[in-house]
Amino acid sequence: MTSKEASLNITSIVVLAAALLGALVLQDSAIAGVTRTVVGTVTAVNTMDRPEVLVVKTPTAKGKDLTVGCRLDEKTVVMVGHRSAQLGDLQVGDRVHLTYSRVEDGLVCRTIVKPAETKAKQSG
Repeated sequence: MTSKEASLNITSIVVLAAALLGALVLQDSAIAGVTRTVVGTVTAVNTMDRPEVLVVKTPTAKGKDLTVGCRLDEKTVVMVGHRSAQLGDLQVGDRVHLTYSRVEDGLVCRTIVKPAETKAKQSG
């Protein structure tokens, strides 16, 4: 093999490696933008650390549980019924609707809504 052929082979390998790396980066950036919503039960609330953290357990279609732990940021909206709230207003066992996004370094809570209690639940 001549040095010109060897150089061409190395160039081909570098181009192929760059293309594969580019595909992986695009795939990771697509995953990073994913937003999901779950309905589940609060299993942990941490208001002592910064950032604050919420953990919710929700059943999956396959009959197993999915546990989602996400941190709150300055854009996170927390609601109890129709009023604005804080993470500390939630308790373990509360049923919530959680919307979260995947970012580069984990999951971020976008909205956390604890539905208002119905009159039957309030009186019982």
